[in-house]
Amino acid sequence: MPSLVTGIAPAVKAVSQQAGGTLANAIRQNVIDNVARLSSATPILSAAVEQGKLKVVGGIYRLRDGRVEMVG
Repeated sequence: MPSLVTGIAPAVKAVSQQAGGTLANAIRQNVIDNVARLSSATPILSAAVEQGKLKVVGGIYRLRDGRVEMVG
């Protein structure tokens, strides 16, 4: 549990003053943050992204209806 809290804390902090639901905003921001982190995680990944050989995309899976909301 502590590692989950540590992982999402920056997203929660980033959206704490935004309008709307904090939970929904934090989930969306966490996806955006992780896409950015993965895109530059290693020299191999960042080079592939820069060359257009790889695209890292994010989505939010909704348990309620099984749909994925793409975040971009």
